[in-house]
Amino acid sequence: QKLADFNLILETNNVGMDEQLVDADGFPRSDIDVHQVRVARHGIIMTRNDLKELMAQIEKGLEHYFAEQRLNGAAASSSGTSTTTKLANYTENGAVSVPARDTPAVQPSICKVNLVAPGGPAEQAGFRVGDEVVEFGTLNATNFRELTQIADIVKNHQNSVIKVQIRRHNRLLPLELIPRVWSGRGLLGCNVIPMDSIER
Repeated sequence: QKLADFNLILETNNVGMDEQLVDADGFPRSDIDVHQVRVARHGIIMTRNDLKELMAQIEKGLEHYFAEQRLNGAAASSSGTSTTTKLANYTENGAVSVPARDTPAVQPSICKVNLVAPGGPAEQAGFRVGDEVVEFGTLNATNFRELTQIADIVKNHQNSVIKVQIRRHNRLLPLELIPRVWSGRGLLGCNVIPMDSIER
């Protein structure tokens, strides 16, 4: 509104922003209100500068807003992805991460379950025929050499929990196995075979 008022003053005096306010002899023009025109011109310049500053602030604010939106969108997308793709991973100190959902595992398997006896410790722990063992206690693909290593861990953990990680249908699942004497053979009630003996 101020800008419109100032422009009206200039129009009333039939001048713009650039016309001389003095005559050829250097005296204030008598056909216009010189003081009023000067005030109007000054007001227009100040108002325009204020508008430029305001627009710059708005532009900067919008850039900041959209940058934040992009970051938040990326964070939300990353969070959603990580929530659905994290693999369940039991570490030796008992820490657990979020189970995976339909995400192919990348850790190599060390052996495969080819027999699970009904009622045995393995079945009670959740083992199924076809499960691939990825971690068995401290054993994994980096230090596993032979099945006797698994047997040693079983003997040393009779009646205590062994944290096991198995792959089933391309998902990693954590299991807790407690080797113990039961009505069947052995301490587990299951049989495993090395991965290198499986035809692929």
